Amino acid sequence: MPIISNFPTGGGSSGGGGLALGAVSGITTVVSHGKAYFKWTDPDDLVVAESTLAAFAGTILVRKAGSAPVSRRDGTVVLDSTTRNAYQNAYFCDSGLTDGVTYYYKFFTYTTQNVYTDLEENLVEITPVAVAPVSYTHLTLPT
Repeated sequence: MPIISNFPTGGGSSGGGGLALGAVSGITTVVSHGKAYFKWTDPDDLVVAESTLAAFAGTILVRKAGSAPVSRRDGTVVLDSTTRNAYQNAYFCDSGLTDGVTYYYKFFTYTTQNVYTDLEENLVEITPVAVAPVSYTHLTLPT
């Protein structure tokens, strides 16, 4: 009996199968009035014995209000970054959000074979808040 494949199909794959990458890491979020900011580190390629089994192609960030996205097509794609670690040291900003509404964001990395990673640890929940104005009275400035 011939071996057809020894690789899993990689749940959510739109290609001919293959291996998925790991989760993004180091997710940092900041929220403000109508905005959410994100930083993260993309996963490394999957390499075994100097052979690349899964190569990073990009990271999609999906937003959905009210409940978590159940797939990469369940919500609004707010970013499709094809540069590894583009937002590792600088924040990505998603604006136009409604204060007080809970938004769920999920990161989906994908490989050059179009195998998408769908992991719970890539899910983030945020709620933008309005910043209350501050009133200063009797303020004395140095001369």
